[in-house]
Amino acid sequence: MLREINIRDCFRPESNDSVFLSADFNQMEMRIMAHLSNDHHLVHFFNAMQGSDIYVFMASLCFDCDESEVTKEQRACAKQLSLGILYGMGADNMAKRLTIFTGRTYTENEAGRLISKWKEKVSSTSSVDVTDCFTLSSSRASHCRCCCFSLLCSSLGWLGSC
Repeated sequence: MLREINIRDCFRPESNDSVFLSADFNQMEMRIMAHLSNDHHLVHFFNAMQGSDIYVFMASLCFDCDESEVTKEQRACAKQLSLGILYGMGADNMAKRLTIFTGRTYTENEAGRLISKWKEKVSSTSSVDVTDCFTLSSSRASHCRCCCFSLLCSSLGWLGSC
């Protein structure tokens, strides 16, 4: 019988005075997007809703429901939409990712409608199109991710470079 193992349990600090730091880079990207776009939904979330889940919040916007009503599938969908749109993913690839991460089959048309709705809900309140904040081109997505990390490091006073 197979049992689930958390890979993080395989690592331990050398001493009690040491710790491992775990960072959620996806949320970092959402924070940078909020800052660069000045979207009032995202800015409000990060300023006022400490301890909440950004993807539950995004799902509540996309699916027009209260955060307490968001299902696991809706959260997974909102996460894939948020990150996929951020890096310029089209409806065809989005449909594939949504199918993988939600366990439900999505068509390209369904994915396209969800992308449009996400952009309508988020970009409608922005001073700039939120996708312009990150989407340089598909071939530069990894460079963009690295620059996001450098931006975060410099904002925290850390030295970071690509």
